[in-house]
Amino acid sequence: MPINVIIADDHTIVREGVKCILDNTGDINVVAEASDGYECLNLINKTHPDVVLLDINMPNLDGLQVLSIMKQQKM
Repeated sequence: MPINVIIADDHTIVREGVKCILDNTGDINVVAEASDGYECLNLINKTHPDVVLLDINMPNLDGLQVLSIMKQQKM
């Protein structure tokens, strides 16, 4: 059973690089990519991933704020 992951980073090249590495493992499925905190929260609600890789410095909501909201909403 694959592990479903969301990658959240405001730098496209970082997201693409991490996705490439994870896709090559075979048992990890990148279900979505987000470029800011709000987009990440929306994608979490839509895809219900097992793991969210968060960049700490993102526009709108940073990774720590996203994590706090995830905790509050028990995502």
